[in-house]
Amino acid sequence: MNGIVKYIPGKTRIWVAGLVLLGAFAGAANAHSFSVALAGAATDATDLRYAVQGFLVASAERDAHPDETADGHIGGLDVFVIPLADGAVMPVDGLIGDTPRSYDIVVDLGQSASDLEGVPGIGAATIYMEAGTLPDDFLSTDFAARFSERFGVVATQASARGYNAAVRLDRAIRPVGGLSEADAIRDALAASKGGIDW
Repeated sequence: MNGIVKYIPGKTRIWVAGLVLLGAFAGAANAHSFSVALAGAATDATDLRYAVQGFLVASAERDAHPDETADGHIGGLDVFVIPLADGAVMPVDGLIGDTPRSYDIVVDLGQSASDLEGVPGIGAATIYMEAGTLPDDFLSTDFAARFSERFGVVATQASARGYNAAVRLDRAIRPVGGLSEADAIRDALAASKGGIDW
């Protein structure tokens, strides 16, 4: 598969980096899948890559299986991860999903909600969430060990932010079984913003 980078005109210069999916990924989520955009600033392209990797660690924890057709599972659903970087050309190895037509969830890793207004695919139905507070001892958690084993480097604060966001999403989505209960998911994400136990 070849890396792709697409420019999306909007209020800010946003680039979408992903990998070409062999086959047709329709873009908008169906009942069993959804897309998550991790949004970060251009100066933090390396941090954004780490955040995506941290997110992927969480997406493989509970429902992983061989021959995945998604980037992993969150809340029991297939999840496609799309890195968004302001002005950065930043392909991330290991992602399956191509750029979707719309983003179901956007995680703020350096872009504010107002920065992302007007970007095609991000609209009123998109669930917007902030990364949230990390545990003080994240380097001594099982996550840090799994991250190092998978990627061969020490976990960073950025990778922990990606992991934390994915765990919060899992806990918000799993009880309601999908994205149809958007208000309940938003409430759960707001309640977990101040910190969760991993």
